[in-house]
Amino acid sequence: MRVVTEHSGYCVKQGAFAVAGGRAVEEEGHGVILIAANTNLTTVAKRLGHAQTTTTANIYAHAIRQADEMAAEVLDIALHVGAA
Repeated sequence: MRVVTEHSGYCVKQGAFAVAGGRAVEEEGHGVILIAANTNLTTVAKRLGHAQTTTTANIYAHAIRQADEMAAEVLDIALHVGAA
């Protein structure tokens, strides 16, 4: 098992696992967390060691769809609140 270590608040990728909030998270979880936090896909790809953002987009398509759905809900709420 490879792990990511945390230094000065930053996670340093060393392999298939990451340390987040003091617990081990599989690499896929790491990517999902970053995408859910609206991290730029280029940054996510770089942190996961992907040479191409298309690789990241293909692997995390489900998380990107979920983030898009959440963004649509936020926008919908904001527009309805402003209209009230």
